[in-house]
Amino acid sequence: MCTQQVQLMRLTEVIKTEHTDPAVFALAMDWSNSLGKTSVACGDTPGFIVNRLLVPSLAQAILLVDRGDASVADVDVSMQLGAGEKIRAAESACFPWGPPSTIRLSPPSVPPPLLPEAGRGG
Repeated sequence: MCTQQVQLMRLTEVIKTEHTDPAVFALAMDWSNSLGKTSVACGDTPGFIVNRLLVPSLAQAILLVDRGDASVADVDVSMQLGAGEKIRAAESACFPWGPPSTIRLSPPSVPPPLLPEAGRGG
């Protein structure tokens, strides 16, 4: 199970592999739900779900500020109002789990295989 920023997140990512006993997985999901969290299932993949999506976004936010393309405040407001993010990008980047460079994920510039298909209405 992976629960980051426990005091802020209402989500628990419950990790399931081919070696996970279904009863143990169900128990973990139920336990997490009993804590008032929403549980999602995820395979054992780098960054799981949230960080797999969040880390490249934070890295881009840092690059925007570093290059002088936007201020921290403007990045935060843009993500809050334009993308519906509840936590400001700069605020998230400062949590003790480390900077975006601590988790190695696929480069955000590589389009996923389904993206071209989605663009064609597939």
